[in-house]
Amino acid sequence: MKYQAIEYIMDQLDIEVFSVADVGSSSTLNAVYEKRALENALTGFEPKEPFRCAPSGALSGAKSVIAIAVPYEIKNSVVTGTPRGFVTNMAWEYDYHHVVEQKLEQIREALVQSHPDASFLLAVDTGPINDRMAAYGAGLGWIGRNQFIIDERIGTGFYIGIILTDFIIEGALPWRTGFESKCGDCRKCQKACPTGALGSDYSFNGQRCISSLTQLKRELTYDECHSLGKSLYGCDLCQWACPQNARVSEVPAELRRRSPNLIDPFEILKLSNKAFKKAYGQMGFAWRGLRILKRNALIVIGNDGKKADFDRLLACLDQLSPALLKYAVYAMMLIDLDRALDFFSESENLQEEVIQMEQWIYQHFRYRD
Repeated sequence: MKYQAIEYIMDQLDIEVFSVADVGSSSTLNAVYEKRALENALTGFEPKEPFRCAPSGALSGAKSVIAIAVPYEIKNSVVTGTPRGFVTNMAWEYDYHHVVEQKLEQIREALVQSHPDASFLLAVDTGPINDRMAAYGAGLGWIGRNQFIIDERIGTGFYIGIILTDFIIEGALPWRTGFESKCGDCRKCQKACPTGALGSDYSFNGQRCISSLTQLKRELTYDECHSLGKSLYGCDLCQWACPQNARVSEVPAELRRRSPNLIDPFEILKLSNKAFKKAYGQMGFAWRGLRILKRNALIVIGNDGKKADFDRLLACLDQLSPALLKYAVYAMMLIDLDRALDFFSESENLQEEVIQMEQWIYQHFRYRD
């Protein structure tokens, strides 16, 4: 198959941004992982070895890689800033996995017409290879200081879909292994990151990234809880700051958001798993599960610091699992320290948590002389 045939398929499916490459060598891109692992800079969501940067290992006999970009709105036009209960716009209203999977399946069906015996691997964010590394290796955009792949036509606001196949596409690009960026001296994303996750010279500390913290299943430290601010899921500050997102192609009507991407954290606390799936199961953030979102909701309530929320939290305590009580302590002590100390003074199971939280408050806020 020739590259022009791929162009025709993409045009028929209204896919503006895509790239095609041979599978090439993955040694340079894998070195990026190894360097980040040594620097403790991984987020914890990266695919495991050995195929994370090796298309030829992920699909036996792989010859070609097709990467597509499906645009989405970075900013929700009906929401200002990051209000309490903020959910990243990329994961709001619909599950982007399904949207991109449909596009990839349409491409696969078109390719099968001329290659009925071909093998395929379709991946959207959850495959054995890293989608950003695969897209970059296939020639899509460049690597930004904000760690996103940036395309001049649609900025950073796009979902990535990957197709591996075992036939050669004539005219495909060679697999890219060298580092390339067009950010130049711009460091607006670094300045916008409140936790310093984006360091100098394109370095990245994944354990500081707010988006990563809202998704991690492990316990969060008090400092990490404080970093979440009012975000229930995700963080878009580095994307909002990127000047490449000031001039992008129009997002298809079916992918635009129609409602505010935020949820009252107390609503999350009241939901059962069944009710959560009914209300939000079709959205992209639902995969993380209700327990983690309840943890984040408690953190958001504490960080917001509204006095009226203290009594509302008291009414919720009996409904919280033991694993979530730590975060209820965090929230209540931030809202009203003296009242929280009085309330928890008779709770033997939480005394150690209360003492540690009190010490952290004194150190972090210089609460008392």
